[in-house]
Amino acid sequence: MPIYERLHNEKKQWRFRCYYTDFNGDRVQRNSKWFNTKKEAVAAESAFMQIKVVGDQDVSFYEVTLKWYEFKSRTLKPSTLDTKRVYLNMLSPFNDKKMAKITYLDIDNFFRIATNQIL
Repeated sequence: MPIYERLHNEKKQWRFRCYYTDFNGDRVQRNSKWFNTKKEAVAAESAFMQIKVVGDQDVSFYEVTLKWYEFKSRTLKPSTLDTKRVYLNMLSPFNDKKMAKITYLDIDNFFRIATNQIL
């Protein structure tokens, strides 16, 4: 990401600006504070991006479904919410998995087991 420079009180200062996707899927811009050296700005940017990447990988499927349910509860009727809760309960085998660790094979196995239970 770019490092920006300015002249403040006749001294150079640097900051970084980066964009990332937040928990809700929105694109967010992040501007850092101003640093006295470019090296500090680059190090702060690197640290911030590491925290964002690692933090996003630690989110479990259950946390995402709770957040989604909370978001939808404002706009859906209670009867529709009950139906959605039933569907989310069907996906409970994924609750303990981290979002970054769910693979297409996990989903394929889930549907294979679910269709065998129905038949």
